[in-house]
Amino acid sequence: MDKIDAKYASIKSIFQSIVYTIPSYQRPYRWEEGQCETLWSDLEEFFFNQDESITSIDRTYFLGNIITVDSDEKKPNNEVFEVIDGQQRLTTLTLFLYALYEHLPEHVTLKQVLFQTEPDSIDEYFGLRIESKVNGKSEFYHLHNTLFDINQPFKKVDLESLSKHIPFANPNFHQNLEFFKAKICDPENGMQYTKDELKQWVNVILSKVFLLKIHTDNQDSALNIFTTINDRGLPLDAGERFKAELYLKAEEDHQEEAFIEAWDALLEGVDEFKELSLVAIFRSHMHLLKAKQTDISDEMGLVKFFQSSAYSLKSRYWRDTMDDLQKILGTESWLLEQKQGKERDHRTTALLLSILESSKKEAPKYAIIAYLFPRMEHNKESNKVYLRKEYYRSFIDFLENLIRFTYYSLFAKKGKDSLRADIIRLLPELVSGNKNIKWNDIASECKHKDALSNDALKKILDTGISGHTLKAMAMLRTYLAYKQESTPNPKLLPSNVAKIKFDQIIPKELKPEDNESIAKRDLINMQKKIGNLLVIEESGKIPKFTRSDWFSQKRIYLDALEHKTAEIIQFLETFTEENWSKEQFLEHQKNSVSKIYNFLRNYNMSTF
Repeated sequence: MDKIDAKYASIKSIFQSIVYTIPSYQRPYRWEEGQCETLWSDLEEFFFNQDESITSIDRTYFLGNIITVDSDEKKPNNEVFEVIDGQQRLTTLTLFLYALYEHLPEHVTLKQVLFQTEPDSIDEYFGLRIESKVNGKSEFYHLHNTLFDINQPFKKVDLESLSKHIPFANPNFHQNLEFFKAKICDPENGMQYTKDELKQWVNVILSKVFLLKIHTDNQDSALNIFTTINDRGLPLDAGERFKAELYLKAEEDHQEEAFIEAWDALLEGVDEFKELSLVAIFRSHMHLLKAKQTDISDEMGLVKFFQSSAYSLKSRYWRDTMDDLQKILGTESWLLEQKQGKERDHRTTALLLSILESSKKEAPKYAIIAYLFPRMEHNKESNKVYLRKEYYRSFIDFLENLIRFTYYSLFAKKGKDSLRADIIRLLPELVSGNKNIKWNDIASECKHKDALSNDALKKILDTGISGHTLKAMAMLRTYLAYKQESTPNPKLLPSNVAKIKFDQIIPKELKPEDNESIAKRDLINMQKKIGNLLVIEESGKIPKFTRSDWFSQKRIYLDALEHKTAEIIQFLETFTEENWSKEQFLEHQKNSVSKIYNFLRNYNMSTF
């Protein structure tokens, strides 16, 4: 059994005779002034609330956790531990203590806590007790040069000059050190504390501020602990765990630098898009791996999945995993470009993707990635991912069928998370790259039509949908109106789905007296139906027409729109009267339901 040691340790015992190395797979130093302000305020309050005797042990301050593991490195007269979690806290403490040390260079214990010293002489020091390998040791050199020069301990650091000479120079080190120094000695008002107060404060920090130090001799044990401990109530990032495991895999092949370069490129790509996250990329990767093994078991937690023997990150060559992650990122990026609809040919996919997103479910995205992954071309030189031209028309057909599959599953309401289970059943068929996807067979396995009869589906479309689902069906009807054209032209679709608004033909503000031919109850029911929504691309506010001539005013407004979709054109051509009767509305509603019903019932079985 792996040895795990957890103890409540003072800052003095945490640092003395130990060197902490931050492995290269860790994230760079990120703490900013806000976190430093919190740390300063907490420790200042703790210090000034002490009893007169600073050696009393009735009160201590708990600063958080650190997780460490034995290191292969050797240092004379010092143990060496790798930091798995807590590097931000340890680094900030070092900056804080150094700001105090500048005013107390004679404080022996403080010097021993900060520096690796010769056993026979504390005046001879040869390094900090924190060393970083992040960004090829550039983080370490930057921290080292920010704090001191061996020959000139208090030499002023030129940050701009330093950045030119040290790749990846991190300004947070210098900025946070200057923050702590200014708190002790204000540039305008001078020293804020007497030397005795500073000495007492150092003694309190070293002896009465504690960390929970969890140490193990096994890397896997440390990583397991890392993923189960919360930091200030927030779950630790699973991405950091995966990075560590992939790094260790690369280390076996002596390819650490190549891995760090690939990982940083992945993070840089993710950061370009606010809609994306590293965890989402790994979740898509999980579903792809499962689908390739025709594994249709329910979704599980990411960490648990990648720890399982069948899908462990350690079981694959790290480069293959990184290539897959980069391709997933490229696919997500390509989808975002499609959704923007900047090219006329993209308008179709933009609208179909918006219809799927309106389901407010994540599962359809898994299906889209699974379909695209084997059909996308990944140019590794340019790091661009794009859909092969021969698949573009098929992608439209695929999205149509996925809309059918998704909303049929939702309308069937077979149980909690039934859509996710249905999509997971579909994924192996999609990721295989087969030209003929067996939509009907899989829908049958999911018991879609058994759970939802034809009449039941019509009733749901007529009276049983609302909110985001109602809007999704309105967008679908807009798409079907475009397809109904003898020669469908993408310019008859919304040019920017981000500007889509939903106009009520019969406004909610309309009262029965404004239309004497429609009773109050009928009016309220009509206002809630799919036939009452029109998809409009409008940047400004949609005007409200509530007078008795509301319908003629509505027609004038629609006719004056700068961009009219096929649906609006067809609407204006069909309803030319000055008013809209109940009979006309019911016929329009019936046609709307019929179009959507016929679409949902019949999969397009063209070759994919």
